[in-house]
Amino acid sequence: MPISLRGPAAQQALEAAGARRLWNESFFFSAPQLKRGSLGSVSDLPQVQVAAAKLALRYATAADLKAAAGAAVDSGIVTPDIAALATLRDDTLAEAEPLFRKVLDDLQLTPPSTSTAVWILLRVQIRAIAEGSVAVEEGLQGVMGIFYSGDLHAQSREYVGDSHDIQRLVGLYWEIRDLETHATEVDFTQRYGAALQERRTEAIGRANTWLADHAA
Repeated sequence: MPISLRGPAAQQALEAAGARRLWNESFFFSAPQLKRGSLGSVSDLPQVQVAAAKLALRYATAADLKAAAGAAVDSGIVTPDIAALATLRDDTLAEAEPLFRKVLDDLQLTPPSTSTAVWILLRVQIRAIAEGSVAVEEGLQGVMGIFYSGDLHAQSREYVGDSHDIQRLVGLYWEIRDLETHATEVDFTQRYGAALQERRTEAIGRANTWLADHAA
């Protein structure tokens, strides 16, 4: 069930110290190899858009930005700034971020606002749950990472996450965590395993419904 802002479970749901770990464990890219190309269409560069959204929420890593540049190169879109970022040896954000911002200028892409970044990342993460491209638990961890980094608790009204209609996904995250804790116990009736599968199935259904209700 959704977590009420007034209930004791709300405090548990706000363990913001784990936000970066949740996000980084659940959503990442691996950089492709650089290849030659020429500047082409920028209408379909999801990795660049996602990296820009993560940067807007201050959760991007140098690896995220370098991978986005590598993806652009793989799509045949190359500028000196893109090539420099894709081959950057320094893995610090201090070095990668200025180059990435130049890449956005090269591609004539405006960095998203914090609000827009939250919606971009939620759509990516929830679509991954719906399509089964990530395990349900991993996908829900990603949703919680966005929840924390976007400070969605401050925007919640009655239930945690209801500002972006993710209150049930937030609730499922905590329910699954609780079930997984108990699933390590001796379970002769297999009630924990069955309940866990029910929550996973519900999460996939909720993810599909959310996508239908919140199409870009």
